[in-house]
Amino acid sequence: MPSDRFSKLKPPAIISTIASLPRRFGEAFVPAPTADPDEVAALVGDDGRTMLDIVATATAEVKLLHEAISRVADTDNPEVSASAVDAAQRPVSSASGSRTAELAALEAATDSLTTTLNGYSGTEWGRNAQVAGGGSISLEELGQEAARAGIAQLAKAEALAKTF
Repeated sequence: MPSDRFSKLKPPAIISTIASLPRRFGEAFVPAPTADPDEVAALVGDDGRTMLDIVATATAEVKLLHEAISRVADTDNPEVSASAVDAAQRPVSSASGSRTAELAALEAATDSLTTTLNGYSGTEWGRNAQVAGGGSISLEELGQEAARAGIAQLAKAEALAKTF
């Protein structure tokens, strides 16, 4: 796990960071008072990805990490994929819907994850899993990774929106 500001987050901050993602992504679509959010949604970055693709990737990452978190909390001797701990191993996603649909999908994914996280006790946050390929990770560290992944995608969206 990287040592950064996210590695210091405790469960309440993890949950609030994840819960804030849909609102913050929605705000990224309005980088200026006169900006048309649908025009911003169509912006394409140097990597060929649109704002909507970035939202779709954030949604996919939240879902992937939710699955890993659930596995750690609900399974004896759990193992999580290397992609759960290494963003470079996660695939990027392409948008398949409108700005409203992509933001709704992100909101559904973050709501589901925060509901799950709110249900864990202090001892559950300390549960560990083996990472495929070596190492171990705690449920809390997976929560931190979910927050880190969401904010990393948000930063990409905000940077692209500034080109509007």
